Amino acid sequence: MNGRDYLDRKTLILGDVNSGKTTLCREILEDFCRRGLAGRIVVIDLAPQIPEESLRDRGLRGVGGRLAPPEGAGVVYLHAPVVAPRLTSTTEAEALDKARRNRDAVEGLLRQAETSGRDILFINDVSLYLQAGDPGRLAAILEKTDTVVVNGYFGETFGSGELSRRERDAMERLAGWFASRGAVLTMPRAPAASGKILVAMSGGVDSSVAALILAERGVDIAGLTLFRTGGGGAGYGPGDAEDAARVCRLLGIPHHTADFTADLDRLVIEPFLAEYRQGRTPNPCVLCNRDIKFGMVLEKARELGFEGLATGHYARIVDRGGKPALAVPRDRRKDQTYFLWRVRRESLGRIRFPLAEHTKQEVRELAARAGLPVSQREDSQDICFIPRGGIGPFLEARLPHPAPGRIVDCRGHAVGTHRGIVHYTIGQRARLSAGRGDLLYVVSIDPAENLVVVGPKEALRSGGLEAGDVNLLVDGLPDAAHAKIRYAHRPAACRVKAGPGSLRVVFDEPQEAVTPGQSVALYGDGVLLGGGTIRRALEGIESKD
Repeated sequence: MNGRDYLDRKTLILGDVNSGKTTLCREILEDFCRRGLAGRIVVIDLAPQIPEESLRDRGLRGVGGRLAPPEGAGVVYLHAPVVAPRLTSTTEAEALDKARRNRDAVEGLLRQAETSGRDILFINDVSLYLQAGDPGRLAAILEKTDTVVVNGYFGETFGSGELSRRERDAMERLAGWFASRGAVLTMPRAPAASGKILVAMSGGVDSSVAALILAERGVDIAGLTLFRTGGGGAGYGPGDAEDAARVCRLLGIPHHTADFTADLDRLVIEPFLAEYRQGRTPNPCVLCNRDIKFGMVLEKARELGFEGLATGHYARIVDRGGKPALAVPRDRRKDQTYFLWRVRRESLGRIRFPLAEHTKQEVRELAARAGLPVSQREDSQDICFIPRGGIGPFLEARLPHPAPGRIVDCRGHAVGTHRGIVHYTIGQRARLSAGRGDLLYVVSIDPAENLVVVGPKEALRSGGLEAGDVNLLVDGLPDAAHAKIRYAHRPAACRVKAGPGSLRVVFDEPQEAVTPGQSVALYGDGVLLGGGTIRRALEGIESKD
């Protein structure tokens, strides 16, 4: 261990249970002490108190390891009697209450560290603070400290309850801050003992052929189909589940089903509607991929004893510096990585994309040769929860009585009226009253004033954007990358600057219709680097410096 690699820099170490996070921190701490730096060090140890029976009941080990400094070294060691909310609670409400009490105790330790006058700070198991704490408050303290080594839980062991979602969201914000100022290290998860793979099967040709390919390779697989009740949507109905079951019977593999109606509504549809209320245009598939397909379903695979999860996405998992990374597939026309930028990085090692090296035409040919009943089934082009009548009637039903308002031009002059901002998106052709011969497009939406602003096509051009909700899939972003701001958008060369949980992207050439609520995905050498949710377009053409 060479502690010099961590001196005078800020390092965040992430990993699942028993991945070696605390062990690495201890090795760094001990090396610092051997170098005579103990008098400069503060350790905040948040290792929780966990009853042994709680660990035995969950089949866990390696949880709650202490970061105690060498005896007599002179390190300031701070520890509070925190508990492990998920392991010591019977209800979500009880766990949240314990998390808040942990936060209050840790706040006291942070104040002590802040006033200690020491410039090297270790924090062990920062997750115990982030479950209810403020990552911004923590970042403000870390900013003032020259050397920072922090570790935290970032895995799949504890599922996806409310507390886990809060913790993960806060950790993702903190990771964004570290990525912009130092380094984020992800400890690899120990491989599962089983070689079994669960295949997420929608009833379509892509996921069916994904299962076919794995079956022909001799992989031990089973299919899982999500279904939703009611809604009259474009997918995941009873017919889809039956098509998937028919394919599984033909392949001779087990078939499982799971009702995800309530989860889809809570995790995807409600955030989708909330964005429309604010005049933004959301991308629900991005959330669905993170929280449903590669969140709930991946967790379901683990519960069922499967090593990993395979899907019919056109994407690749590649090795990048010894770590799995997401990359574009062979069939660039079907590339679906744009919708995968929010997938959690630690999940990549458990994901399989059997269609990575196949074109769409080859997939249909494989299905036909195998006699799969879905070989000629049409691809779904719709959002799965939108009824076949289209998004307009859906929004009118779920967001009743949208307030009408004015349509104005870029100078603020009234040029028409609208029937609710939810019916408009940036770049949309504005259909105004007869008599106007010029072509006008929606260039911005002002929910506070209930205004739709229109202008000529050149008004849609922007020199860049700012994005939030950042998720990085590599250790650090390069200064130069390519940005994709819509699924059908050709990636544009750009300069990137990462901030605390934010991105600033400046295009080499102006781009049209930068749309708040949509996603920006960043690429480098065919690898998906990460992305964010667009907050605003930068006005005009800004300097790349």
